[in-house]
Amino acid sequence: MNCLVKAWTAHAPELCGWARHAITRCDLQGLAQADYARAKGLSLSAAMSRIQRARLRMKARMTEVCQVQVDNAGHVLDFVPRTPVGTPHD
Repeated sequence: MNCLVKAWTAHAPELCGWARHAITRCDLQGLAQADYARAKGLSLSAAMSRIQRARLRMKARMTEVCQVQVDNAGHVLDFVPRTPVGTPHD
């Protein structure tokens, strides 16, 4: 299991319910944002905003636990786990 998947598994429960649900449905399960909007009774604009806020919250948490290298478009190129504070270095 890679660092980012471990981070999602470990830290998704820390997100509020709407954020976790938005990421799970749209990013992990592939639900279109328009379909998410209809299912939640939101305008497409509101749904897109909600999904973006959820992604930003999760990104902030994941970059705390993994050092992530991204390209100019923001796509992940590489990542390594960060050493937790207080952990002895080898």
